[in-house]
Amino acid sequence: MNASRFEIRDRFYLDEKPFKIISGSVHYFRVVPEYWRDRLEKLRLLGANDRAQIFLGRFWEKGPQKRVVPRRQQRTERRPCSQ
Repeated sequence: MNASRFEIRDRFYLDEKPFKIISGSVHYFRVVPEYWRDRLEKLRLLGANDRAQIFLGRFWEKGPQKRVVPRRQQRTERRPCSQ
């Protein structure tokens, strides 16, 4: 298998051809796990060739003044970004 060559010059190039990165993001904690594959497929069908995956460490870290949020609550709980 030949490896692709990616370069950044005046713009992005993939195998010596100009390349545009089209990205979207997936907040896995806001989507029911059964729909993850569907949402990623829809993102691809929209023309995305890259995706940003958001991981919130506060849901997974344990220790003083930290809590692990149950999966069901993660999907329904809405918090301001400042928290």
